[in-house]
Amino acid sequence: MRARPGSSLRSSAAFIASLVLYATYAIGAAKTLTSRLSYPPGMDQDLYLAAGRDFVDGFVFLWRSPLYSAWMGIIYWVSGQDLKNCFYAEKIASVFFLSVLVGWLGWLLFDKWTGLLLAFWVLNCKYLLLETNSSHALAACVLVLSGLCLYLPNKSIRLPAALSMLLLSTQFRSEMWVPLFATAIYLAARQLRAWIRHRRLVALIDYAVLPSWLAAIVPCVGLLYLVSFRVSNVEPQRLTVAFKQNFAVNYVERYQMFSQFPDPWSQWPAIWASALPGASRPVDALVRYPGEFFQHVLYNLRLCSRSFPANVLASDRPLLVGLTLIAYFSWYFRLGLDRSLRSSLSHPALVVIACSMGLLIPISLALRVAVRYYIQLIPVQLIIMVLVGRGLINRLRKSLDNPSG
Repeated sequence: MRARPGSSLRSSAAFIASLVLYATYAIGAAKTLTSRLSYPPGMDQDLYLAAGRDFVDGFVFLWRSPLYSAWMGIIYWVSGQDLKNCFYAEKIASVFFLSVLVGWLGWLLFDKWTGLLLAFWVLNCKYLLLETNSSHALAACVLVLSGLCLYLPNKSIRLPAALSMLLLSTQFRSEMWVPLFATAIYLAARQLRAWIRHRRLVALIDYAVLPSWLAAIVPCVGLLYLVSFRVSNVEPQRLTVAFKQNFAVNYVERYQMFSQFPDPWSQWPAIWASALPGASRPVDALVRYPGEFFQHVLYNLRLCSRSFPANVLASDRPLLVGLTLIAYFSWYFRLGLDRSLRSSLSHPALVVIACSMGLLIPISLALRVAVRYYIQLIPVQLIIMVLVGRGLINRLRKSLDNPSG
């Protein structure tokens, strides 16, 4: 049934008014961030701020997060080469970009009102706002861009562009290599299955789409090649050191040894030697002290049971978010059964990328669980929560329409 002109006009006016409210709220949230976050931030963000300065002064990339150091350098330059201004400006920009991109993806997946809801929800994720290290948020932004690429008008460029964005996300957070490899393995396995069944390769490597693949992949490979010549502070043993450091911090927390080790992040070599004497490598420690490793993972599981849901449920303004959710689902309930999801989630690559992001959870269980390590999962979590909420509303509506069924 065609909507009446007056009804459509009122809906458009309401949406524009809601956009104005969202923008006003975003500006207010940005202003409060400068008073809630202290400078200098400490921990890794001090390193990233220095890396941004080095990018501007010497055109060098930080080996740990090359493109994040370049992003930080751009903000540093725009901020008048003032590290304090750079810290606050970068934090505000990363949160705002993530909010807008998640809202855009929500619009494409569902509708404009759901997109606006998700954009607003991101601005209220408490731990996202309070986390000083924004490399996670930027990796999440590039991840969402990967999903948005699957809606490009040119169908032949969609998958190559999406995978290219996923590749670039690894240059913001190194753990993003795991979802990238998982996605690539799935797509390769699908091609192999098609070849075994039909003795032919499907359009993924068809000559007709080869230019699209080259147009997407070649610039990314060229960028990574450039980065490889201009990196600094190479950390060849980073994974080993990261595991030892995170194990040491967990060990101090598990046994309440803060009086002996008040700063476990910097005292990790002594903690490791005390907890696992004679074990120089993680694999040696696993063989010689399996019980400690089991306790380490079990402790992370307990942390995960709180941190993972808190990633999106811990709200900066819970009452306001709660009222917004009630209004949204009430509006959706009045619409009846959902017929607006289209075929978006039927795109294999979108589902695979979303599922592959779940591999970040076992990585955190092996190292250390903290809410910031799940920030890249915010888009996936929010979309799943909307799907579940709308599914429950659909079932409720069906039961009311057909009580006997």
